[in-house]
Amino acid sequence: MKLGTSNGEAYTNNTWTNQSVYIEQVDGTDEHSEHSKTTYSITGAMDISNQTEGITLTETGIYEITITTTDNVGNTATNLYTVKIDKTAPTCRNTNNETRK
Repeated sequence: MKLGTSNGEAYTNNTWTNQSVYIEQVDGTDEHSEHSKTTYSITGAMDISNQTEGITLTETGIYEITITTTDNVGNTATNLYTVKIDKTAPTCRNTNNETRK
């Protein structure tokens, strides 16, 4: 996972960012029956399943990402990640209790 685009800096799992986050599946490995496929699914601010192509998460929200690698005999391994994006500016109040952006 990378900040902004596929060329961006690495995103740290489960931290807040004000940037878009690029997701790309990377094939897993298996030293015995070999790798068959790797897919990812996203729930939360967006819901998609069994993706293999890269995607950029752009909207404010919390995304849960599940990456699943399957070998040629059907064994699976799963990794879970959380992406948190906040692109909403804060508000504050002045001394007269008026809201400002």
